[in-house]
Amino acid sequence: MIKTAKFDLAEHLTTPGRIAALLTEAFESNDLDMITSVLDAIARATGKTIGHPQNPELGDIRTIMGAAGVKLVAEPIEKVA
Repeated sequence: MIKTAKFDLAEHLTTPGRIAALLTEAFESNDLDMITSVLDAIARATGKTIGHPQNPELGDIRTIMGAAGVKLVAEPIEKVA
């Protein structure tokens, strides 16, 4: 029988660059489940907690991102002609 270890994304979020890249992909996906899963992993990686993991509040997101050394940036949506 093959033994496998459970994959924990939080263990791989070791730099602000990795965190920023993953978070950007999650937000660009517009997939709420993916976004909340990534936020939860970042929270665990930084030792923070989310009050409501399936529906985090903006204050939770700011705390997690600050602890991870990343910031939220808004960009205009490019319209395809």
